[in-house]
Parts: sequence; structure tokens; C-alpha cells
Amino acid sequence: METKEQHKRRASIYYLKHREEVLARNKKYYNTPEGRKSRLKSMAKYNKTDSAKTSAKKYRLTDARKMSHTRYKLSLKGRINAKLNIHKRRLRVINAEGIITRKLIQRVYEDNIKKYGTLTCILCNMPICFGDDSLEHRTPLIRGGSNLYENLGISHKKCNACKGTRTMEEWENKKEKSHGRES
Repeated sequence: METKEQHKRRASIYYLKHREEVLARNKKYYNTPEGRKSRLKSMAKYNKTDSAKTSAKKYRLTDARKMSHTRYKLSLKGRINAKLNIHKRRLRVINAEGIITRKLIQRVYEDNIKKYGTLTCILCNMPICFGDDSLEHRTPLIRGGSNLYENLGISHKKCNACKGTRTMEEWENKKEKSHGRES
């Protein structure tokens, strides 16, 4: 019995070899009334089965569904999961040292709160309002930074966007020049 990964690999190879045939077959099937009817029948049959009911019940009982979607997104766990997903996508593009995990993000947040007493931006040293925070790389991944604890911090979304791909030293120099403290 083949695993899901093996099946996906085999299916993608088949698709690459027979792309035109697959597209023609799908077009013919999906654009006919018979194809639509048979699809609806199979969906109705699946929705009546016990496996569909139990999977729907399991889905409703997950943490995200115990509370409303908005409350979950605003909760600390929801925000950490959202940041984790963003950085997982970024890791696919940039092969950086270290892996960002939920525990690592939580540790960064907790240490920031312990150090300043409240969630505080590492770029402007101002308190961060709930929901206006972002995970900051002191040395950006593009510039050779890593996803290790020492390179991470919390900042305002606006400050993080303004910093862009600068390092912390470049950011400090830009801030000094913009405030007229240039020597």
C-alpha cells in the first residue's frame, strides 16, 4: 500500500506526462449536465456516510471551533499559530538556519513582556496595542539572518514594515538621521 506522498508523487508524474488528455477529460466531464449530476450524487452520498458526520463533528470540536473564529484569531494561541504559518511559508522560499516553532514564538513574547513589563516594540520602545504586533528578525533572513531566538523580537507592524530589510544597525542610523541627530 502506498503512502499519501507516494500517491501524490505518482499522480503528479502522470499529470505531467498526460496533461493535455487530463485537461480535455476534465473539461468534457465538468461541462456536461451528466458530469455535474454525477458529482452532486457522489457528494450527497458522501455527506450521508458516517465518516463524513464524524469528521465534521471532530472539526467542530477543535480548539479553533470552541470559540468564535474572531475570538480565536485574537487569542494569543490564534495569533501565535498565524505567525507560525506565515514563517512556515517563508521558510519554503528561504532556507534559513533554525526553525520557528510555537514554543519559540511564545518564548519571545514572554521574554519581551518580562523585560519591559508590557509588550513593547524593539524598534521604537513604545508599548504595542493588542493585535498590532509582528515577529521581527533583527537581521533579516534575506541578509543572512537566522530564525534563532537571539535574532527574533517583537515590533509594531508599521515599524517592521518601515525597517524592511535593514539590519538593526542600519535601522538605528536611519532613525538618528531622520531625527536630526546627525553629527
